[in-house]
Amino acid sequence: MDRSAFQERLVGLFLRLNGYFQTGYMPHSEIWGHNGTDFDRVGIRFPLHSQSERGEIYSDHLDIQKDAIDIIIAEVKNATMKFNDAIKSVNNRSDINITQLLRWCGLFEENELINLTVQFLNITDNDALAVNESFAKIEHNNRFGAITIRPIIFSIETAHAEGENIMFINGINIIEYLWECLCPDEKRVDCSTRYPFKNWGFEYADIVGYIKERHIRGEAIPTTSDLYNAFNI
Repeated sequence: MDRSAFQERLVGLFLRLNGYFQTGYMPHSEIWGHNGTDFDRVGIRFPLHSQSERGEIYSDHLDIQKDAIDIIIAEVKNATMKFNDAIKSVNNRSDINITQLLRWCGLFEENELINLTVQFLNITDNDALAVNESFAKIEHNNRFGAITIRPIIFSIETAHAEGENIMFINGINIIEYLWECLCPDEKRVDCSTRYPFKNWGFEYADIVGYIKERHIRGEAIPTTSDLYNAFNI
């Protein structure tokens, strides 16, 4: 299995459990045989989201913007801390890629896109630099209400260093959160945690099954290496 594809699936499951509708997205190119770039994961979470039946369990590392429509553009990396050049001002068509993405989200009028694209580039040019000890974000208001746009780096194999002024999410953050959500030590009143794991579908069934079966066997939370070994990556 391709490691980068597996890492994207981990990030997708992480976002889904945190309440984000999410997918990938590929901007189009005017050059035959090319595309503008590809966005690994685009997640959108709405302010009234709730999962009270399983308990309101959300990742502290994600710093969810709960009072706004929160859009996350996830760049999934192995062990680097840089956004792709295709969404940074070093690239001469990055503004087109970002504008197409924001237009696709369906929340912005055409006259809003130029300023939003400039703000987006200001964030990605600075890579994972923290702002007010959190992820850099665009804060915007229009007829749909408050909207935040947050490009976030998921650097799966990078360790957090004490005192660093950067913000990212790594594999440990993701796996610990998946374990907390999927493997409670006590039964939930309104949320069964035993069911056919195949119901998670082709993208997540094997990951969910592996994590839950470790818990059933009384094993410890898996490491990133454990996952790689289990899935022959």
